[in-house]
Amino acid sequence: MNGGSIAPAATVWLISAGFGMVAAALAAGAVIWLRGRPWQAARRPSADRSVPWRACRPLLAMLQPVATRSLRAEARRVLEAELASAGGPEDVSALEVRSVQWLGVISLSVLTLLVMGWPLQTLQLAVVGFVGCLGWWWPRLWLRGRIRRRQRAVLHALPFTLDMMTLCLEGGLHFQQAVQQVVTRGPAGPLRDELERWLLDVRAGQTRAEALRLLARRLPLSAIRQWVQVLVQADALGMSLGPVLRAQADQRRVERFLRAEKLALQAPVKMLMPLILCIFPCTFLIIGFPVAMRMLEYFG
Repeated sequence: MNGGSIAPAATVWLISAGFGMVAAALAAGAVIWLRGRPWQAARRPSADRSVPWRACRPLLAMLQPVATRSLRAEARRVLEAELASAGGPEDVSALEVRSVQWLGVISLSVLTLLVMGWPLQTLQLAVVGFVGCLGWWWPRLWLRGRIRRRQRAVLHALPFTLDMMTLCLEGGLHFQQAVQQVVTRGPAGPLRDELERWLLDVRAGQTRAEALRLLARRLPLSAIRQWVQVLVQADALGMSLGPVLRAQADQRRVERFLRAEKLALQAPVKMLMPLILCIFPCTFLIIGFPVAMRMLEYFG
């Protein structure tokens, strides 16, 4: 009886250890994921992260003829707009993104074929097609993720930036000098980079309104569009920009508070999956282990 109860007990301990290892791996993954969140990226310098496929650029040059033939004018405009919204990471072009898509399709499909072997059945062909689709969409998902991170960083820095502009305008500076002070002394981030680009556009000969519209096109956010529209209208009507920017800063701060409140309300729902996968199994094992041992001793 003792020998029969030792083996099931060892099995239960192995299962518990397996669940513990899985929980530890999930916790480590969560820590790594949280380190790259946008609220931390907004506090870092605004240097671009390296492009994931930089080491594959010699292969991309070989695939450029195929990418050129498959990249139509409408798709090129969409990719160029997404790249502009992402901040133009390290001079990546629309043609390079399409080349990366073809590289992902070819490399992942060939790797899947090597793993599965030959000949292929219908289910295996479906798996190869699915993996090829993942390779095709991964560069676009990376690009859209970069756009979302950049937009969150802009929304995070916008109220403080508007407050700095308001103080500079009320201190006697005109708008261009206020923007220069924000670029020189403001927090690093994509918003400061776009304001610096706005200054370069104005110095290159563009009007202030045209440069602001280009800035709103590169940052497709409703808050930026409203801010640009208010500035253009105030400039056309000859209004004082100080009170206008102060009202905009207060509105953006209220919107940021509402976004934080919304995320706080969503947190319990997002915690359900980690609870189900990590905490509940360990809890059930701790509660059920003595009961299982008693049952094994009784029936053994």
